[in-house]
Amino acid sequence: MKALGFGAVLWDEIDGRLNIGGAVFNLIAHLKSLGAECHFITAVGNDKPGDIAFDIMRSKKIHTDFVKRVDIPTCIVSVEVDENGAPSYSIDDFTSWDTTRVHRADVARINKIGFNYFCFGTIEQRNPVSRSSLRKILQKCTFGHVFFDMNLRLDYYDRETLEYSMQQCTILKMNEYETGIVKKLFGYREPGYRELTRKLRHDFNIDTLCITGGAEGAYISSDEGFDFCPGYSVPIADTVGAGDAFSAALLYKHYEDISPKNACDFACRLGAFVASRRGAVPEYSIADIDRTLSQ
Repeated sequence: MKALGFGAVLWDEIDGRLNIGGAVFNLIAHLKSLGAECHFITAVGNDKPGDIAFDIMRSKKIHTDFVKRVDIPTCIVSVEVDENGAPSYSIDDFTSWDTTRVHRADVARINKIGFNYFCFGTIEQRNPVSRSSLRKILQKCTFGHVFFDMNLRLDYYDRETLEYSMQQCTILKMNEYETGIVKKLFGYREPGYRELTRKLRHDFNIDTLCITGGAEGAYISSDEGFDFCPGYSVPIADTVGAGDAFSAALLYKHYEDISPKNACDFACRLGAFVASRRGAVPEYSIADIDRTLSQ
């Protein structure tokens, strides 16, 4: 399995401690932990946080051939975690990943490698430079599947961004809050998730659509039907990165061509495990996941 991510690499400051993060980066790091070959497209600053981020990517064996270094500070995000483990974010309006550029040689190399999955989100589209780079990739490169994690942050999105992104993806993931925003922006009135996911998949030609509900579980819709997978109960450390782990697990099992319901269940398992650990990308093995969830 070969996966390419386009997104932010940043530092989450949680309780005074810095943890490397960024939704798509977390997804790619989890895919690497699960055994995929992973590459990442981003820009990090020519500063100490950028140096460390670059070294961490290499230490995790994430290919850095598409990572650019720029004279813009690497982002540090202030994360507040409430009593339920839910995070809120404070993000600078302009940072290194806003300047992510893709050149002709990058496009040629992407097509030469032949990626099974391309993964992107929303916040990386807030700046015209990074948005243009993303659209160049989607226009000029070919992938087995395109995964869009809506992952809405603050006010860094609009209807046009969401419409374009949903038109480009074959696999879509969003949470219940984001689902409400989509219904409002696009005027959907379907009464339940079964009807809504069927309508969205039809309107945007999406193969697989997943709506996550945190600890409660997730809904998944595909040509094989509509299912709900209940969540797993664990003691919560923090939920930062849990949704990204869910995404990685979903794609990993999608590549193995198991049923969407079983893929969604495995995604719920990994998401719960990550929520039981500090940081977005803890070290783990499948045995660690099974042991934690059986306690």
